[in-house]
Amino acid sequence: MEGIGLGLARHILRHDPQLVVVATSRSPRETQAAILKDQEDEETLSKRLRVLNLDVTKEDTIQSAREQVEDEFGKGNIKCLFNISGIVSHIEEYSNASYSQKKQ
Repeated sequence: MEGIGLGLARHILRHDPQLVVVATSRSPRETQAAILKDQEDEETLSKRLRVLNLDVTKEDTIQSAREQVEDEFGKGNIKCLFNISGIVSHIEEYSNASYSQKKQ
């Protein structure tokens, strides 16, 4: 597992002990393990990490994640939100493709 979101979550956990990181994933256990992998003081960091199940193609998981965040932190208490999703693989393959071809 790799990506911008993973790197950002790991960075915030390491460098700002006041923040709680809420990550979302279609595979929450795998995502949590990847974020905490090789981190010093994994146990302490895990107390500030929540990984929620969320699939952007399934409205029920979006609503569930929203409710979980509101239940734990209260409505309107998110300080910062990063929406990082997507896959980058073999960029050369896609360089000449149109947007509609990429969507398929």
